[in-house]
Amino acid sequence: RGPSRTTRINAALPIPQSELEEWSDTQLLGKMHPARRDGLLRGLEPATRVVVFGHSHQPCLLAIGNRLFFNPGSAGHKRFSLPRCCGMLEVFPRSVRGFMISLERHNERLPAKIWLPVAESAEEPG
Repeated sequence: RGPSRTTRINAALPIPQSELEEWSDTQLLGKMHPARRDGLLRGLEPATRVVVFGHSHQPCLLAIGNRLFFNPGSAGHKRFSLPRCCGMLEVFPRSVRGFMISLERHNERLPAKIWLPVAESAEEPG
């Protein structure tokens, strides 16, 4: 296993709260201005392969370059028009697989399954 860093907005952190809040908006990747998104990507440590985030209850499973961005959604009471679901990450020696599991009985739109190689030789996003 490689190193990991876990951060929470409401806990004591090894990095300044202001630095976390800079990226705490719910439109983290999808609707973010490209220059701001590029700034976020450049700010990640080069070895970062998986970014898990939450709070928005909006499920997200997105590969950008050799990085996986993952929001497992919400399994609690239904909020707004967001699906009730949970996310799963399977971590293997050289890859990670993320997918969503619906907790509803009707069809809903969830992000597809993503299989992402995380070998050391993978190119960094440009």
